[in-house]
Amino acid sequence: MINVRDFKKTYRHITVHQPHLDLPEKSILTGPNGCGKSTLFKALAGVISFEGRLEAPKSLFYLPVKAPLPHQPIHNYLAFSKGLGRALFHDFFSVNEWPLMPNTCSSGMRQKLRLIWALSWPSEGLLLDEPLQALDRASAAWVMRILNAWEKPVCIITHHAELYPDWPVVPWTH
Repeated sequence: MINVRDFKKTYRHITVHQPHLDLPEKSILTGPNGCGKSTLFKALAGVISFEGRLEAPKSLFYLPVKAPLPHQPIHNYLAFSKGLGRALFHDFFSVNEWPLMPNTCSSGMRQKLRLIWALSWPSEGLLLDEPLQALDRASAAWVMRILNAWEKPVCIITHHAELYPDWPVVPWTH
């Protein structure tokens, strides 16, 4: 469980504020664009400073929408992929695709690489911003099976909570 109390982050003249929010181990965070969902995930991952109190695992990996990828052939990702990331690698990419560079891949293939990266990172949980974006139905279903089976916390930001029917939806309340 992630507990948020009196969270504040000020950007020039705009302040993001969330007085109280509890995210279960597997949960969906929803809210309008610009309300602060991604800002909260960045704070939880230790990427930005903030005011307030957050109670969460110490090591959370944050995967933003369209995170940049290292410019190297796909087969190099296999070298660092571990556990579920490695399983996804073999399921998502044929040997013929291994020499490709990410910038020559489709947006769906790049998203698969990002998810492999996230699932391979040594962390105590994942914070994923629109993780199913650009994935075909079969790939999205496979990712959801992996995330459902994963024994660590996973919190997802999405505007499409219907894609996660078994996960509790937590609305941004401020």
